[in-house]
Amino acid sequence: MPIRIGDFDIWRAGFANASVAIQKAGTTTLASVWHNEAKTQVAPNPITLASLFKNDIGYGKWPSPVYVDEAVSLRVNSVDETAIVRVPLTTLDAQNASKATVLPAGASLARELEDIAADEIHAEDFGAINSAQSAATNNATLNAAISAAAALGGADVLVPEGAYQFTSLSIPTGVVLRGRGRGVTIMQSQTADKVITFSGDRAGLKELTLDGINLQVGSIGLYWKAKHETRLNNVEIKRFDTGWQAKGGRRGCWNYVYIDNCANGVDWRGDNDTGAGGGGDEFRYNYWKGGRVTACTAVGVHLEYVDKKIFNNTICEVGFESNVGGTALKVNGARFTELPGCWWSGNTNNWLIQDGTDVTKSDQNTIVGVQFGPGGSVSGGIGTFNGRCQAVLANRVEFWNSAILTLALTENEILALDCLEDGTVTITGSDSQRWLRASSELGDAPGSFGVTTDATPTTAYRFKPDPGSVGVIRSTVVAQQRNGIQIAVYMIARGFKRPGSTLDYSNQTQNFTLGEVITGQTSGATARVIGDTDGGTTGTLVLKDITKEILNGETLIGSNGGQAQANGVLVHQNVALLGSTTSLIAAVEDDANCAADYAASGFEVQGRVTGVSAKTFEWTWKAEVVLS
Repeated sequence: MPIRIGDFDIWRAGFANASVAIQKAGTTTLASVWHNEAKTQVAPNPITLASLFKNDIGYGKWPSPVYVDEAVSLRVNSVDETAIVRVPLTTLDAQNASKATVLPAGASLARELEDIAADEIHAEDFGAINSAQSAATNNATLNAAISAAAALGGADVLVPEGAYQFTSLSIPTGVVLRGRGRGVTIMQSQTADKVITFSGDRAGLKELTLDGINLQVGSIGLYWKAKHETRLNNVEIKRFDTGWQAKGGRRGCWNYVYIDNCANGVDWRGDNDTGAGGGGDEFRYNYWKGGRVTACTAVGVHLEYVDKKIFNNTICEVGFESNVGGTALKVNGARFTELPGCWWSGNTNNWLIQDGTDVTKSDQNTIVGVQFGPGGSVSGGIGTFNGRCQAVLANRVEFWNSAILTLALTENEILALDCLEDGTVTITGSDSQRWLRASSELGDAPGSFGVTTDATPTTAYRFKPDPGSVGVIRSTVVAQQRNGIQIAVYMIARGFKRPGSTLDYSNQTQNFTLGEVITGQTSGATARVIGDTDGGTTGTLVLKDITKEILNGETLIGSNGGQAQANGVLVHQNVALLGSTTSLIAAVEDDANCAADYAASGFEVQGRVTGVSAKTFEWTWKAEVVLS
């Protein structure tokens, strides 16, 4: 279809009586030219422009409209040449349109069709790939397409719909394997090893299902080691021994990933991988939004410190459902893990939050900063907290349907902020008092909760000050009878201190000074010296601000030059209460046998309540602590 050449459709200054040759693009050959779109009125070529003079300026324009049906350029007065004008394509029959340019609606940059086609490579163009082919044939086709995408520096490889088998693939930098939809493109492999390996940064999978068929022992559906900015979008991984394993990696972005029916669903590690090949990394700043983890028999999702940090990772709006027999979520030494909008339902064990096993890495692998919410729900199942559990928070989470929360050997309080708990929820474990409830609407201090049915003093609150600290604790305690109308109200305060921990040393070569910071040369532990019984080459330090345990026999070097060798391990001191308990308001007791007071127990300050035989009291204990 011809196009109109509009360059001289209006008067243009400086072109009076100019001669305009219309040439075939890239040549000096004159093109065929017409005065009408139907190509029935042949125009001369070159064309002399009509002229108009005004105020001593000459203007030129076409005597009549000008049409061409091929790409052309204009040469004016045999000197000046315009850019090429191309005829839009209306049909590609028997034509090579590789160099044709297109301009998307709203865009300003035209691109050649061959460049656009290179953005997406179709696997079928590189060989047979379908359910009728062998796994080896399909694999060869996929590898050829992936190699072509890699040669372009990265591109999408589009794989067809249907269920078909392959063996294993390596996805290099910038290459994304893209199906026609989750459950529409189903790639199946029974390889008892790594099935899809991301071998470069920015590799990805989109719109497909990866199926291991029979949970082949040793099979890993998706694997990478120290690869960054990986991408997953609307992907299902199912029926593998391990669905998805990553040994290090940063800044991954994964949307709507579904893990189903694996022994181990997701295995994320901060792992230096000192074995064959090496090359692991920290695992951090990764973000997974949307999807579910279902029917995993051992662990649904496992975040684990091995020998590298794993921190600042987010799992957002992911459901943990029907993971029976194992644990839906295991956080082992990972730090600053956020779980906004996640839900747990139908699991045997909802989660296990615990420190890493290497005590020499306690500055890197103890539990710090796990946040459930904002938002989410827990229906049934057991959630267990162990270890340091510093800054662990449940924020606006609903607990219901006989959910059990177990706090066993938990060192710090766990805050439930603006959470809902129905009457079937149970808080259990030796440290159940560390489950603290608070309401942001009321602006109140966090409070623990307990029940008494007899006259035995019962621990309702626990606080573990650091070595070398001194403080005051002020508490508000309220009791209300479940099987009657009696109440009790107290507001009490007490001072306490915990002496610094002691450490024997030997082989001293330079005296320590009070206030200097010592560093263990093997463990990396640091501590401040607040006391020193110096016997010459031997002695005993008193320490506070301790970051982690000091190893027996390691060299200690002080910031002011002190130096010796640890002769044993830290000896931590017990808490002692100061003075006597003071009532800030007069106690209110419907039954004078009720009581609330403080006790020192080992390393802890405890709040203890006493009820009455045959009476069931609900106790809420809220405390504020000032430390130095």
